[in-house]
Amino acid sequence: MRKLTVLVVVCLLVLCLAPGVSAEVFPPIGGPGQDAGEPNPNLKLWGKAVDIHINGEWIVKWKDALPFIQEDPPWRTMVPVRFISEKLGAKVTWVQEEQKAVIELGEKKIELWVGKNTARVNGEEVELDASIWLQSEPAWRIFAPLRFVTECLGGKVEWTPPGGLSKSKVYPGQKIAIDEVVITYPAPAE
Repeated sequence: MRKLTVLVVVCLLVLCLAPGVSAEVFPPIGGPGQDAGEPNPNLKLWGKAVDIHINGEWIVKWKDALPFIQEDPPWRTMVPVRFISEKLGAKVTWVQEEQKAVIELGEKKIELWVGKNTARVNGEEVELDASIWLQSEPAWRIFAPLRFVTECLGGKVEWTPPGGLSKSKVYPGQKIAIDEVVITYPAPAE
């Protein structure tokens, strides 16, 4: 009995003192029939976790930066600009001198400056409700509001919050544990 008590105490100490495993370390687990891949220990979550689906594909293997929802108003879903833009077929260029990312897809051109809440879309200034920012670890990445980038490129964004009566748009009938964003690209004709 004494050995069992010691074992339980040791296990409790290990659990209390060990670092927690969270979305900072592990990306989301794949949905039915999908492989989430190996965890990337270098990825860091800068806000609230979010699942993103593009044309039915659940994006679980983010290269080196995770998307997130800002935990303060205006609660925007922020994504690594290059990764999400290239998933939609766009080309992204970094202009070091101006601290600017340029996204191009066909006739569409979006210019985003680090630290600013303005962008230029096809030559016209547009005000954003969330600033563009630069993440420095584990890799240098530009983050921008997902809806802004996607809609400027011609996509449609649908958001489903977790809890309550919310049901997944991707897995009908299932409740969701974290926010779900579904991108349809190109946007369907209304």
